[in-house]
Amino acid sequence: MNQVTTNTVVGLEADLQAIGNNRNVTVTSVTPVTGFPVNPVNQTATISSKLDFLGTVRASGGYLWTPSLLTYITGGLAYGEAEVNSSITQNIIGPGLVPGQFTPYTAVGTSKVVRFGATIGAGVEWMVMPHWSVRAEYLYVGLDKNTQTVNSTLLNSSHAGNGSLSAATVITSARFDENILRGGVNYRF
Repeated sequence: MNQVTTNTVVGLEADLQAIGNNRNVTVTSVTPVTGFPVNPVNQTATISSKLDFLGTVRASGGYLWTPSLLTYITGGLAYGEAEVNSSITQNIIGPGLVPGQFTPYTAVGTSKVVRFGATIGAGVEWMVMPHWSVRAEYLYVGLDKNTQTVNSTLLNSSHAGNGSLSAATVITSARFDENILRGGVNYRF
């Protein structure tokens, strides 16, 4: 940051970090099949989302309350690699089934893209001794959402079967919004 007046500071900052946040959700449902009331279809959908890396390019503007205390706001571009994975598994459950009559079916989909969005935040920096300062900063990062669709159809694999018994579509939409609180220690040359 550069001091442009007695109490005003402006600057430009860029950062890039690896992220290790994974979110997983599993939903199981049992659906009756017409003509097979004692043998319903068991469907399990598993959805996971993760952000592999996150970066920002930001402008900052601040006010020096004393020669050693600075508060500032910051905002700009945010980007990150967002990944969404979905899978559906369907199978017939219940007594009286002939082995091999109904084959469990699994459909899988993955969407991995670099998303762009915005970030805004604020911080405080305090000069604790000559050349050394400590700071705390909050950033909100919004990368919007990543959408992905997976279709699954459970088929009757017997020769006497009449085709499809069940079909399911999972449309996964995961929002990638992050709240970041971080601290730092700076040395000025």
